[in-house]
Amino acid sequence: MTLLFNDHKYLSISSSQLITIDDFSHLLEDPQFIVKHDTDYSKLKALVEILDIAFDDGGVPGNDHSKRVERVGTALKDMSSKIRDTGMASLERTEAKQVIELTQFRLQFAVAKGRKGGSVLEQHFLKDQFMDKEGKKQTLLNFGGLRNK
Repeated sequence: MTLLFNDHKYLSISSSQLITIDDFSHLLEDPQFIVKHDTDYSKLKALVEILDIAFDDGGVPGNDHSKRVERVGTALKDMSSKIRDTGMASLERTEAKQVIELTQFRLQFAVAKGRKGGSVLEQHFLKDQFMDKEGKKQTLLNFGGLRNK
């Protein structure tokens, strides 16, 4: 976090209070994340990889959690669309664009909460819970997306 935000205060903050989704939105407005003709794509790729790790599971969901995560995902999508990677002219551009897109997709499909309150994965792979012979709760994932009753 200290490297990503270039601020030493993150060294003394407990992990539960380190960062919010809004901090990520503001970070993506920083000049080092702006794609221009002279962008250092290796650095951009590394920064987005650190951002992806720092984002983790998106933090504690609130009332507008999904919208906030979506805002970060949109900013990443906009950043990715500004990178022109024609063929193999610049492998660094292509790699940076891939990392940005992967992070954006992870936020969109694994972190953002769906309309029904669960994650998108939970909505597509509905879970059934039951008690096994020893009385322990077990979870079945239905990979067909339909719940058999």
